[in-house]
Amino acid sequence: MHYVMLIHTDPASFGELPPEEIGALTQQVMEFDQSITESGNNLGSIRLQPAPAAKCIRVRAGKPLTTDGPFSEVKEQLGGIYVIEARDDDEAIDIASRLPVARIGTVELRPALGLDLRGQVFQMYDDA
Repeated sequence: MHYVMLIHTDPASFGELPPEEIGALTQQVMEFDQSITESGNNLGSIRLQPAPAAKCIRVRAGKPLTTDGPFSEVKEQLGGIYVIEARDDDEAIDIASRLPVARIGTVELRPALGLDLRGQVFQMYDDA
């Protein structure tokens, strides 16, 4: 099965960490990334620019409306994603719980529908 891990963090929480803790966390994330890549679970990952760099697009009356930033009322913001492959929910939860950022943020885990990053169609719609 394929899953998307959406990584949510509070940018203010990083500002409160001492530089040596940020460096250690970064190293731990790199080690996590390497371990799930070597195991074959990592299909791809993306680190996102901070939320203020985002653009929100809505189409109304057939015309695109663009605004800066997500302007959500939540503290935690989407900071990156992983697309992983796991046997089942239990293995996916195990992988997500090993991501070091989960200690200071939230990893949202969702089963994926659509095309995987290897170009193979695995499921287009939720037929369950």
